[in-house]
Amino acid sequence: MTIFCVILFTLAMSTDVAAQIEVKSNGRVGVGTASPAYKTDVNGTLRATEFRGKGSSNTIRLRTPSGYMDAGPANSSWSHFFTDRPMFWFSKEVRVNGHLRPYSSNNFYLGASSLYYKETWSAIYKDGNSSSYYCDPSSVSRFNYSLPRADNTGYCGTSASTWNYGYFRSLYRQYEYSLSDARTKENIRNISGALALIMQLDGKLYDFKADPTETATAATTASATTDDAQFIASGVEGEVALTSNNDENILAADQAEIDRTQAQKEDRRRFDNYGFLAQDVQKVIPAVVDYNETEDLYALSYTQLVPILVEAMKEQQKQIDAQQQQIEALIQKLEQK
Repeated sequence: MTIFCVILFTLAMSTDVAAQIEVKSNGRVGVGTASPAYKTDVNGTLRATEFRGKGSSNTIRLRTPSGYMDAGPANSSWSHFFTDRPMFWFSKEVRVNGHLRPYSSNNFYLGASSLYYKETWSAIYKDGNSSSYYCDPSSVSRFNYSLPRADNTGYCGTSASTWNYGYFRSLYRQYEYSLSDARTKENIRNISGALALIMQLDGKLYDFKADPTETATAATTASATTDDAQFIASGVEGEVALTSNNDENILAADQAEIDRTQAQKEDRRRFDNYGFLAQDVQKVIPAVVDYNETEDLYALSYTQLVPILVEAMKEQQKQIDAQQQQIEALIQKLEQK
């Protein structure tokens, strides 16, 4: 009724009503057309400040030759969109100020072969072999939290689909198991010379750099450059230059200690770590060291050192047992005299 009143008001302001409106005996009204095909048929643009729906759904229906779409609040709780088509299609970006939630179940379906999120346009793909989705393996996916559906459930990879590398600052775990099934192994040998290998290793106490991915190349170059500069300065300025450098070194050492103390307060995990240097271990037991060419970083498998330590202790115990037998034999000889 509101639409019809707006039309009549517009026509009333016109000087040529007959040329714009056509009322048929069947109740159809045409605006801009002499042959209205519907109750109100407008040949042109229809403009109004408000459209009101009527009927069981209380929504506004937009119909084309292909189908229809109803829009509007169908009740006092929700605003609705309905269509007789199998799905909705949007040609532009859709933004939601809030949450997207399923209506009648806890399942939220993403029915596409790939999805994209705006920040970096990384893709989320649908697995063709299942109903799951996965992030684009050729791009970086960032998450603040990744949680299982419930406590003590869920998996990170499977025996048939494993992760190649993982980088963590801190990793807390209640249980840890490494694949060690005898059926998965071949060419099994005993470890020989374990004690000799262990004796070549040197344990270290060290601090990690603030950026652990920073390689030693830059630091070595900088150190060499500083040494060269000091050598040249000492040759030109003599003892004065050396004294100046010594004072500067003392001040630098004091400042470095101050910086270290402050950094310890901010991240204590970086400091006073016990372990080995991978490059040193590689010279003795190369099999336990991995070099990542992409990151230019060396990593060490401390777990693989355990069986070597076990065999080294057994070797050492045999030596101790043999020496004990010799000592007991000598004691017996002395007691017989």
